[in-house]
Amino acid sequence: MDWYPIRWRLASAGRTIRRLPKVLFVYPWQRVTRGWSDRDSWDGGSYLAGIAADILNRYADTNTGTKSSYLYEVDPNLTLDAATNEDWDKANAIQVSQYRQHAAVLARYHEGADIYTDRMLEVMKMTEQEYLDKFGPGIHESEWKATMAWLGQNLEGMWD
Repeated sequence: MDWYPIRWRLASAGRTIRRLPKVLFVYPWQRVTRGWSDRDSWDGGSYLAGIAADILNRYADTNTGTKSSYLYEVDPNLTLDAATNEDWDKANAIQVSQYRQHAAVLARYHEGADIYTDRMLEVMKMTEQEYLDKFGPGIHESEWKATMAWLGQNLEGMWD
């Protein structure tokens, strides 16, 4: 009888049991006291992307956030005083659409999607569809950069 698989399973169970106090007590306590845990910081970018995606989706669901900046997308010459209810509704629709669009990109990154570039596709001699078929859902570099630029421009207006 080969004991190696049994020894490996027992060692793995031992590591799991030793980690249990951290998972049950330490990490939750760190989240309560400082807002994040050591475990969250192992992949901080993914963790932050997940939090940002959740917040953007909540804003879209509850129609919150500063809408005045979106009025200029409805009509660049529009002033706050001259805006009608229709203008505000259009601004809200644009805001919700952008929140959902960028939340989806951030959520895909949080779930493990890789960011790929045109240069990578050239080197791998693959089309974009072939890459996505082989490696699963990815995020093109241009889409990622657009989301990061949008987040930087709109960060100040994101409040409930």
